[in-house]
Amino acid sequence: MPYGAFVFLLIYLPILSVIFQQSGFYTDLTAKTRLSSSSVVPSKRSYSAYKSVAGYDLLALLHPKWPCSGTLEAFNRLKNTPLAIGILWGTFGDNTLCLTKILKERAAPTLLRIHLANSVCVRRGDCSSAELLYSYSEKSLLAAMNTNDQKLKRLLSSQAIEASLALNKFVKEYPQADLKCVISPLLEHPGNDATTSFIYESVSKQLLGCDIVDNPEKPYYHNHDYHNHGKFVTENIILELHNKYVTESLSSKENDKFKCIASMDGESAFLNSERSWPTKETLLFVSSGKRCLAYFLWHPAFNCLEGFFDRRPPLTRRCATDAEIKNIFEQSLPFYDKS
Repeated sequence: MPYGAFVFLLIYLPILSVIFQQSGFYTDLTAKTRLSSSSVVPSKRSYSAYKSVAGYDLLALLHPKWPCSGTLEAFNRLKNTPLAIGILWGTFGDNTLCLTKILKERAAPTLLRIHLANSVCVRRGDCSSAELLYSYSEKSLLAAMNTNDQKLKRLLSSQAIEASLALNKFVKEYPQADLKCVISPLLEHPGNDATTSFIYESVSKQLLGCDIVDNPEKPYYHNHDYHNHGKFVTENIILELHNKYVTESLSSKENDKFKCIASMDGESAFLNSERSWPTKETLLFVSSGKRCLAYFLWHPAFNCLEGFFDRRPPLTRRCATDAEIKNIFEQSLPFYDKS
């Protein structure tokens, strides 16, 4: 190396280092190095040991006003039952206190699915400024995914690191917990089969202890051949389906026993004043969802919604009271006793 170049590096490398730290690139790089395969300790049980785990898609569980006492009281009945819990990271805040309380009280295995970013508000065009994808439209998000956009990759990567560090902290504090984590980078993204590798590569290096979930808004594999889902990336990627796509896609025996997750997100699994529980739709969903690793029931209150058409920004919503959330859970608890 020429002497002049050596002197230049000696003088300016510390300055460049500070610039990179402030820009976020250095933070991403060091966090990637710091995270290892032991960062998030996966459950000692294999997926086959779980069979199919029933649970709740509590997307607003990290909301600062989530009714935690009512949730804990209802979940105490499920303490010794394998349970799946779904959450959405960031949209409703990052208060993991209630999640930690739930997990540390459990005596049975728990499968935790985390969506890292909210594509639904992008599709509707109503993302709040606090959302990770606030600056994207559906068209620009799809374009970013199709062109391997590095800015979007960095956003998802930083979110993955944040979630990983929180999980790592929990595992260190409660090593006895039997926790299996699966991470979905984008909730109901607008992608296609060409974007599956983008989904995987955005977070795979940050989530070495968790399996990765691909959750498109609509299934996009030819002839519903979901067996081929993994061929685009790796046999470890999991497909997540919602609502009608669960029953449509899993009704064929040919699509039995592949890695999937099912959720009723957006369609209430719970009774109203005119119908008894479980509803016909719920039973149909469960019969198909049982073919997956986990299947989640959903209610508007799990998003702190006061109805399906509540469009207030997530952090300004009024979450259910402890009594209200407990009553919602108790509608389905007898079902878990029999499952």
